[in-house]
Amino acid sequence: MRGQAATATKYQTTLDQFVIWAGDRLPGDISSFEVESFLADWQERFVVRYGKQSSRDTKRNTITALRSFYGYLDRFDWLVDASGRPSRNPMLMIDPVKVPRRS
Repeated sequence: MRGQAATATKYQTTLDQFVIWAGDRLPGDISSFEVESFLADWQERFVVRYGKQSSRDTKRNTITALRSFYGYLDRFDWLVDASGRPSRNPMLMIDPVKVPRRS
């Protein structure tokens, strides 16, 4: 259970930042281009806060949190736009960060 709690905490931080960035927009109204913009803004804030670029693992975890969030919404048909129409999962267009496996 410890691993799940740590994952939930990591995801929560990313999702809190995403919700603030998104403002009043519904997740279904956000395009993959806009998600890329969020990720660029996130990276800039990371550099300002920590004085260095994020690691590949950190960036991968951020993308994974968003991918899981949108996957959950999509799986339960909750990914809709402001008109209530189904939306395409924008995370399907976001390339994952490749992190080399440790030997």
